[in-house]
Amino acid sequence: MATFTWTTGTSGDWNTAANWGPATIPNSGTAEVVIDAAPVGTNGYTVTIANGASDMVQSLTLNPTNNLLGVLATPYNAAALEVDGTLTFAP
Repeated sequence: MATFTWTTGTSGDWNTAANWGPATIPNSGTAEVVIDAAPVGTNGYTVTIANGASDMVQSLTLNPTNNLLGVLATPYNAAALEVDGTLTFAP
């Protein structure tokens, strides 16, 4: 299994390799994805999977460390995942 982490701390497209560490788009049944980069500024960020796109991952973890406190903040300022396409979790 490979682990992919969102590295930018800003909003962006899931299917842009430069947004990930390693710089590869996570799209396999063995990909473990962590979205928890510290946000740049106070407004948080959104990771978007575009309409019509299809990506598969083994697991997806949001806000495990850096952004955990932001989840309870007002206004909300941690990471968010917006799925306009299809996100499939492997069995």
